[in-house]
Amino acid sequence: MEIKNEKELNEKLAALGDMDDKTRNDIVCSLLGHSLIQESCFGYFICSRCGAQLGDSLGGYYDATKVVIVGHDCDTCRSNYEKLDWKHKVFTPNPFALKSYNVKITEILEKIVTVEAADEDEACKIVKEDWVESKLVLDADDFSEVKYTVLNHMN
Repeated sequence: MEIKNEKELNEKLAALGDMDDKTRNDIVCSLLGHSLIQESCFGYFICSRCGAQLGDSLGGYYDATKVVIVGHDCDTCRSNYEKLDWKHKVFTPNPFALKSYNVKITEILEKIVTVEAADEDEACKIVKEDWVESKLVLDADDFSEVKYTVLNHMN
């Protein structure tokens, strides 16, 4: 018996009672087939709805020409997505959704200053005090390097 639309699918799922998302998605893939919206990692293709491994492009052959890869915002994936019907899109993530990332920017400023002191410890003490008291101020002319570090993604 073919399920004709999303409303009919939801009615059948409701008749089964409460269930977690994983169970629901497994049932939907059993009823409709796996989605062509897939995730790809190290050559493995995984249904983005139920998490089942569908193919291995490294150890075998997998035809991914009609697949939409989650996170792939390329012309091929966009074109493939437009061709998909509701059966492939229901209970799958938006493959083109952007994620939020926390990125730390670290600028390093360097300046060499000459001070007269009895030893290295005193020289560092003098420079530190001058810096704390804003007698030594580093600015854009003292730029040395910048680092970008992704701390985590938010969603």
